[in-house]
Amino acid sequence: MSFADEAEKENRGGYLGRGCGVGAMLSQLAPKLREEVETVLADRPDITTTAIRRALLKQVNGTLRVPSAYTFQRHRRQMCRCTEKGDE
Repeated sequence: MSFADEAEKENRGGYLGRGCGVGAMLSQLAPKLREEVETVLADRPDITTTAIRRALLKQVNGTLRVPSAYTFQRHRRQMCRCTEKGDE
């Protein structure tokens, strides 16, 4: 295994042991909103994770927990368990 491969494995390791907050949140959203959020996360890198989080906070209006912007960043970079296992 190359050094870069080993470093990537170590980088991901801490997050793969626990579930993904974004994946958990997405599973609780109404289907239409979930689809919109997934599209923005995948296709709109120009929209920051902080902006996505703030918009979601307004949309859900306290009805569920919205993960931190850092959790959204890990999800976008596929550094989370749900992208590893296809749990979404």
